[in-house]
Amino acid sequence: MPSGGEGMGLRRSAIILLSALLTSAAVAQDRPTITAALQTLAVKAQYHPVAKWRAALAGIQTDRLRVERCLAERPCRDILAKPMADLVKRLSSLKGTARLMAVNRHFNSFPYAADRISGGVTDRWASPLAFLQRSGDCEDFAIAKFLTLRLLGVPETAMAMLVLRDPQRGIDHAVLLVEERGRWLVLDNLRELAPLEEYRNYRPLLALTTAFSLRLETARPVLAQPVPSAAE
Repeated sequence: MPSGGEGMGLRRSAIILLSALLTSAAVAQDRPTITAALQTLAVKAQYHPVAKWRAALAGIQTDRLRVERCLAERPCRDILAKPMADLVKRLSSLKGTARLMAVNRHFNSFPYAADRISGGVTDRWASPLAFLQRSGDCEDFAIAKFLTLRLLGVPETAMAMLVLRDPQRGIDHAVLLVEERGRWLVLDNLRELAPLEEYRNYRPLLALTTAFSLRLETARPVLAQPVPSAAE
């Protein structure tokens, strides 16, 4: 459980993120569907994407300890953790948007691999070190970037994985949001680093952080079923 000070910080982060998401969505839509989004600010434990996110957080923690151990060892004997440890060392001097751009570009050089190709299990959310071995889909890109930035010193409270709906194509997509100097920037496996404002054509569905799961529910219950992998 977070301490009192940490809890206040997490709540502030949640409010800032909610404000940014609702502002972005409100610009994209003229009808007052955002009011309905405020009706549900918590998601039940058995809700499928949240359950998968909680499992992913356990994998992130396990991988974080392995990479940190690798960084401390001379030489590192964990051959699976070493590539990420080397990446962290190589990018350790970068700060701000330069750091975000470098992480986004590094992982975007990996090929997109649908779950049915990478593991045969529908909508598997891979751990970061597993991603380095076989790549993955949009959620896996976001998770790998999350851990890398955490190891580079970005606070967990400044990051969130956001699930978006592309109304034009009718599919969902996951990206990593990072707060930098009071602005939310998007790390997307489909493009370069971009501000959240450039995603106004998307509908925000679900925001996931280490501290809270925020369901962004519109009048149409688009999250009644498990969120499918985006078919990028």
